[in-house]
This record gives sequence, C-alpha cells and structure tokens, in this order.
Amino acid sequence: MKCWRCESEDNLIYRDRIIKLYLSTEPVTLGHCILTSVEHWPNIENMGESGYRQIQSSIYQWNGILKKVFQVEDVFILFMNHHEPDEKHVYWHLLPIHKSVKPDFRYNYTWFGERAKEVNARSKEQNSADINIARIALREYSNE
Repeated sequence: MKCWRCESEDNLIYRDRIIKLYLSTEPVTLGHCILTSVEHWPNIENMGESGYRQIQSSIYQWNGILKKVFQVEDVFILFMNHHEPDEKHVYWHLLPIHKSVKPDFRYNYTWFGERAKEVNARSKEQNSADINIARIALREYSNE
C-alpha cells in the first residue's frame, strides 16, 4: 500500500532528515501546518523514544516560528495517530490561533471539528488564497 504522507510534495515548505512540514490544503486557521515524519511510522509505538523526542523538538521549533510569523500567542498542536483505516502515518496539526478567531478556544476540541466543516465548505480558491498567504509569510523558514 502506498502512503501519500511519505510520497506527497504538495504544499511542502520544509523538510529535513526527521520531518516534513506542509501547509494544510484545508487550512482551519491562517498558517495551519501539518508536520509529519519523513520515516514511515504508522503509529507512535513505531517511532521509538528517540524518534518521538526528535519530532517533539521539531514541533517546539515550529511552534515558535508560527507564533512569530503569524503574530499569535498560541499554537494549537493536535496529534493524529491516524483517523482513517488506510491512513497509517503519524502526523500533527499545528494551528496558529488568533484571538479574533476564537478567544475562548483553549482546549475546545469541538471547535476544531466545527472549523473543519466550515473549511470543507469553502471553495478551493479560498483555501488556495490562504495557503499562498501562509507560504509567503513562511518563505524565510522554508527550505523547499
């Protein structure tokens, strides 16, 4: 079975030997990124402690970059072991949270689902516009 997270280069803005960072194709917030491992790890147990620590270090680094670039006080980090039977590759959503979007957002997981529904209803052009804004903003940190 092919793994699209291993193979995809769409919206890739950063890659090193540990991680790949993509701009989400369906951004829930401006700057919404998907961080995944370069190595195919179907679940967290496959990563080993060293792999997990390396990923967490990258998440920490990108958390700071996203806060700086998008001038937000918080970045929501959501771990996904996998949520579809055929999608077996660990990844994280990194969502810069703007006070104007949801001031009482902290720890409100329902909000993510509600926003995802709104984003799915938007046109591809609207999503592409947000992706391009984020790509320009993150250009300094991109290595792609």
